[in-house]
Amino acid sequence: MESSCNSKHSLDDLEAESPNKKQCLESELLLNNKCDEIPGSDTLAFDQNEKTFKRASEHDVGITEYLSDLPGFKAVMKERYSDFIVNEIDIEGNVVRLTNLEKPKNPESDLKVDGLLDDETVKSIEELIADERSEVEINVTDKDKDTRKEIHVAIRKMFNGVESSTEDRGPEKFILVKKFAKQKKRRRCQLSVGGNYLHFVLYKENKDTMDAINSIASFLRVNPKVSHMLVQRIKEERQVIGNIVFKNEQLKLGDLRGNRFVIILRQLEGDSSIIRKAIDSLSTKGFINYYGLQRFGTSFVPTHSIGRLVLRSQWKEAINLILTPRSEGDDELNEAKRIWAKTEDANLALKNLRRKSSIEGKLLCGLASNHKRDFCNAFGAIPRNMRLMYLHRDLVPRVSDVLVDNCEEDKEEGNRKAMLESIVKVITEDEVDKYQISDVLLPLPGHSVVFPDNKTKDWYSDFLKEDGMEWSDFDSKVKANSLSGAYRKLIIVPEDVKWEIIPYSDVTKSVVLSDLDKLQGLPDPVIEKDGLLKALKLEFQLPPSAYATMAIREISKQSTCYVSPSDK
Repeated sequence: MESSCNSKHSLDDLEAESPNKKQCLESELLLNNKCDEIPGSDTLAFDQNEKTFKRASEHDVGITEYLSDLPGFKAVMKERYSDFIVNEIDIEGNVVRLTNLEKPKNPESDLKVDGLLDDETVKSIEELIADERSEVEINVTDKDKDTRKEIHVAIRKMFNGVESSTEDRGPEKFILVKKFAKQKKRRRCQLSVGGNYLHFVLYKENKDTMDAINSIASFLRVNPKVSHMLVQRIKEERQVIGNIVFKNEQLKLGDLRGNRFVIILRQLEGDSSIIRKAIDSLSTKGFINYYGLQRFGTSFVPTHSIGRLVLRSQWKEAINLILTPRSEGDDELNEAKRIWAKTEDANLALKNLRRKSSIEGKLLCGLASNHKRDFCNAFGAIPRNMRLMYLHRDLVPRVSDVLVDNCEEDKEEGNRKAMLESIVKVITEDEVDKYQISDVLLPLPGHSVVFPDNKTKDWYSDFLKEDGMEWSDFDSKVKANSLSGAYRKLIIVPEDVKWEIIPYSDVTKSVVLSDLDKLQGLPDPVIEKDGLLKALKLEFQLPPSAYATMAIREISKQSTCYVSPSDK
């Protein structure tokens, strides 16, 4: 599973992750031929005895070919979580990094208050906000009306969650400062932060992206509108936010140019000349733009199987698939799944589930709050981005005819169908020499996708029939579950590729520092020149939705199926 670092864009392009250690995401990916020999790794079938799904192999999801015929090498991916770091790249081409953990500065906090509020008064109001006193009195008997007004303005702009009023007490005048009533507090806070949208970088380790966003949204008591968030992803089990700033502009889906990867492949076995040729080929010719295995689900329940059921409007079956318990694991979420599987009683399943921000938790809440048989609306309790992830399950088409980029077309005009038609061009045999293989696009099924005038669509139709589907399934009566389709590059050529072989001996030490490591002042890793082992440090940039694991697969010529420590 691809971990990631800093990002500045929507979560539409983020790759699904699973925090379950037994599902190998924080363990290594073994790049060797033994991967396909693991019992159960070659099927997605539901095991009625174990009530769980088996792991998928690359062959199961159509990942079968390589672009080059060069020899590969052996290595271990993700032996440490710090061996796989990704910094996302914003729309302006800047690598987004976690550079500070400071609270956002209120643009109005620099208001001049000399002569208006003394230090003692400021301290008293801060104590009021901290619930250390009930009110603050400011004697303004000797102040004129304009000065009193300036004090009120200063209080409103300097402090969130308080209100002030003037009170006459005989010959004296006082300004009373109190905390807002709860219903007023939220509105007042919005007026003084300097913008309607909070942008931040999220640093996370070993935590599912949607879980991280949902937990933040739950804490803030807002809906998880993830498309308006800045997100940084890493791997393992910490979660930190930084680079916090308020802005008037929101982020939109697609507000990024791609991802910058820093990957360490340990226990490297292979001649340096072979490695050099493989990376040179990657830099110039690229790799087949397969979806990584994680795109089909990193748990034992494949997300594309869930999406297939949703497109068929088989809501109950889709829900049961999401709530399928693992055969192993005694955590409270798995226990809640077991209870649902046995009783289909959502309230009972939720009874001992403290953490309800997970996908499964939200789904159970939806089941509990809707009519017992209203599975469609219950499914709607899942955040939209996760529903889309299920829906965007992907066929692996066997298409020889091509669609190419038509970059001169205006992509901003018209409806979704017109937009889809404008960004592609169907070419003829006479035009083939004008384009490169990196221009070739493959259609992703949908009700508005353009196909060449040949048998390509027939092949797609055959694939759909094999899955028990029709084209009309993509144009669902439930608007949120309709798919208009898209296009995907057949070949991806990484940019700015760099690499080096690093000797090491201590497998417990990191070879690179994360942004958080740097903020904490950790020293640069010491290179062990006489190290007994070798690691390949590989850096490159990929566009959105391209999978680094598929680039590693191309140069290593080895499978990237997931293997947990118990499987080794």
